[in-house]
Amino acid sequence: MFHLNEEALQLMIELKLPEKQRARIAPLLQSEPMSRIEIDEQLNILFPNLKKHHTHRRIILEACALVAYKKRDDLIKILVCDDAPQFKSITEYLSLCWVHEGRHFKKLKPFIDANQEKTDAIITDLWGFYRKLLAYKQTPSEVQAKVLSDEFDTLFTQTTGYDLLDDRLQKIHAKKDNLLLVLKYPKLPLHNNPAELGARVQARKGDVSLQTKNDKGTKAKDTVMTIVQTARKLSINTLDYIRDRVSLNFKMPSLSSLIISRSQEQINSS
Repeated sequence: MFHLNEEALQLMIELKLPEKQRARIAPLLQSEPMSRIEIDEQLNILFPNLKKHHTHRRIILEACALVAYKKRDDLIKILVCDDAPQFKSITEYLSLCWVHEGRHFKKLKPFIDANQEKTDAIITDLWGFYRKLLAYKQTPSEVQAKVLSDEFDTLFTQTTGYDLLDDRLQKIHAKKDNLLLVLKYPKLPLHNNPAELGARVQARKGDVSLQTKNDKGTKAKDTVMTIVQTARKLSINTLDYIRDRVSLNFKMPSLSSLIISRSQEQINSS
């Protein structure tokens, strides 16, 4: 479903849809949700030449889909990821991955030994703080949360005299709420490596097999690889699951139902 309403129009501003196009869309706003066919009909009126305005179409569809998604009962409220801008609109709370933040320091590559020593010291302190967060997850408390919050400020507001390093520290401190969401929700992981590894399988497949020939091949590849990776994370035998579906026996529960039940189990245990 898609919601072409005022909320979607505001989101289009964040997604950088030109003001001229937003003005054309404004008269089409409505309170009722739309199907993909219905919204495509509106877009075809706005952009009759299907060879043009692909980016504008995508932004409008994304904005309308995101607004509709946020109204769902099964909305994901917390997402653990990197700080790519596309993630900021799809969840209520964003918990940033510490591993991604740590990687930024490896890109500094200072020429002066003194700056390298400062960088190494910060990296050591960062992973020392990370280990304290891991310990906090085991025995959380309000007192320790306050201690860690203050220590975060001390670590990431310091001035080293190495401008690139100081700039990186300031950027990390600006993300404090997202990096320390674990203090409020101790069950949250501190990194999203499992998801990253799942996505990396796609990249390695492309290295070996190059690209698919057409859209059908892409959809088939994505479907099978998604099933394989999801089944693996749920400890389900992939061959048994595919055989169950292809034979139309449907004796095994769907992967989607298992994801929901496992998630509910984690919520109940937290």
